[in-house]
Amino acid sequence: GDILNMKEINTVKDFFRHAYSDMYEARAYIFGFGVGVATVTGFVYSQLLRIQALLGLMVWGSILSAIGIMFGCGYYGYTTADKWDTTDPQVYSDTYITAA
Repeated sequence: GDILNMKEINTVKDFFRHAYSDMYEARAYIFGFGVGVATVTGFVYSQLLRIQALLGLMVWGSILSAIGIMFGCGYYGYTTADKWDTTDPQVYSDTYITAA
């Protein structure tokens, strides 16, 4: 496609406008859950690290969990792009499929 396709630019602009307006409307929930859950999770995790028997398990579990999340996100993106590419008629543009 064209590099400067105005229809796609307007669509992207509308997408971000709606996404930011949704985030603005839910800002109290996002802030509350984000700060609350992060604080509680961090406190529990740091207290569990003080237990010598759990230390190795927690460290290696965190490392393996981070690697697993990366592979999981890659797999999700790959399968989603494949599903979007094989849909007939094609709903998403090639640009979106390549990005996924």
